[in-house]
Amino acid sequence: MPKRFLLVLRLLLSLASLSAAEPSRPPIVVFLADGMGWGDSSTYGHKLIQMPNLDKLAGAKVPADRVIDGKDIWPTVVGKEPTPHEAFFYHRVNTLQAVRSGKWKLHTNNGKPVELYDLGSDIGEKNNVIKSHPDVVKRLKGHLQLFAADIAHNSRPAAFVDNPRPLSL
Repeated sequence: MPKRFLLVLRLLLSLASLSAAEPSRPPIVVFLADGMGWGDSSTYGHKLIQMPNLDKLAGAKVPADRVIDGKDIWPTVVGKEPTPHEAFFYHRVNTLQAVRSGKWKLHTNNGKPVELYDLGSDIGEKNNVIKSHPDVVKRLKGHLQLFAADIAHNSRPAAFVDNPRPLSL
């Protein structure tokens, strides 16, 4: 295994043991591997898919020649900064289902807002408050529009391989 990979794994395990001492922070270690031998498994599994957090921990440079699908959340993980994400988007297959920002979650159907929940007081999403909070709906619709524009502007074509064959060990 590459030394960088072992260093990152050791660091993650060390942080997990530190967070286990704090009852409010559950110990979590996430290890992702594709097992197919693609790319450099110390930082990411595919040459086109970047993981800014692992790249940074492994000492790799995040490419500046393209938009990276992700942000470095390491300062958030260690409790130094709030999340860099203003909104979180929910998908089912290729369909955008909902957007969350802060305590609010807006569900859509064919791109139209249909349900709004205040997750601060209704984590089970039982009380649809879409009619009583048009300002929140408008703000979350703005997130959806920016997200759709970003995807359209930065979409990349699918990769195709001539004469594909299954990978084997």
